[in-house]
Amino acid sequence: MADDNSTQNNDAANNSAKKYTAQEVIDKDIFEILGLSNSDSDTKQKMMDEMTATVKTRVISRVDDLISDDQVDEWKEIVESGDKQAYAKFLTEHEINLDKLFAEESISYKMEMAALTNVLKEEE
Repeated sequence: MADDNSTQNNDAANNSAKKYTAQEVIDKDIFEILGLSNSDSDTKQKMMDEMTATVKTRVISRVDDLISDDQVDEWKEIVESGDKQAYAKFLTEHEINLDKLFAEESISYKMEMAALTNVLKEEE
């Protein structure tokens, strides 16, 4: 176990000196950027689950912003119900591109994570 921790610490230490452009952050694996490439699969899965939940919450909030106040209650009911067909129907009826929102929020979150770990360099 000590070897795993020392490997993770070395990975993180080596990566902290690296700086990535915005395009590199988009292209690279998030665990590499965070210096956690050598983390065990359970740790990575837990982190991925948390990151996914964060992105989903942001997407739901973005949809809230795109619809009228009258439609917000209907949207919240659909989200809480977990009814995928109602979800898809609502988005289609309101011309909301969920794939685009997920892509935008995923990239935004990844950029924030990179900035928080101080690996984002200034673009020239």
